[in-house]
Amino acid sequence: MREWVAVSKLRSDHMVGAFNETRQVVLAHTIRLALSPGARLRGLIGSALDSGQGLLLRPCGSIHTCFMGYAIDVLFIDAEGQVVALEQSMRPWRFTSVHPGALATLELPSGIIAATSSALEDHIVFGRRHGGEPSSGGCDAR
Repeated sequence: MREWVAVSKLRSDHMVGAFNETRQVVLAHTIRLALSPGARLRGLIGSALDSGQGLLLRPCGSIHTCFMGYAIDVLFIDAEGQVVALEQSMRPWRFTSVHPGALATLELPSGIIAATSSALEDHIVFGRRHGGEPSSGGCDAR
């Protein structure tokens, strides 16, 4: 069973997936949460994003891709779950602008934004699995 949780309410013990409610499409089945300063600082450095995975950093209004060996897609999301900025195929050793309206940043494998037609003002929700089980299927919208 899936329960939708607002980006502002996510806790480190939540196992979540991300769903673009506007486009009715799954962005990632499994999202790692980086909610502590150390986890946000480390981000994706030294790790990879496989298909269906993502990383959510909160709070976070800008990112860098220093020390990374691959490009990523990035959604900046406000407290209501609305996309306020995005970066497609952000290559290593790049910096984004600061997005003051963003509460969180969702990092995804490169190509997900284009493949899902995600855009500014889309509404993103996060599904929490009961029982601590990671999501193995799609993020059901209902």
